[in-house]
Amino acid sequence: MMNIKWKTLGIGVIINILLGLIFSYVLGGIGLTAALILTAIYVGFKIEKNYNDGALNGAILGIISGICFGILLDNLLGILDWSAIGIAIFLLLIPTVIFGIIGAISSIIGIYIKRKTSKSITD
Repeated sequence: MMNIKWKTLGIGVIINILLGLIFSYVLGGIGLTAALILTAIYVGFKIEKNYNDGALNGAILGIISGICFGILLDNLLGILDWSAIGIAIFLLLIPTVIFGIIGAISSIIGIYIKRKTSKSITD
């Protein structure tokens, strides 16, 4: 059974929003992706269960971040015409799917790092 760690995800979302604001100011558009990668690695590191749970939690973090990113794009650029709801949903769906995939992969990396560091500490 897949376990969703809501507390860890909540902390991850808050960290992601804060890092995203800072990194996007410093790095520009790539800052949001960098913030997601670091935050998803943190979530995977804290989950420390199997890779499936890490991927699920990272994907949820990425989906939440993708929705926030899409809304941010709409507010900053005004690119979404909500009268054409199909286009608006499509433009929100793209970052959501991409961020979900990035979050899942990064969270798996976090679990891998946790396993490797805990083995080296106990050896």
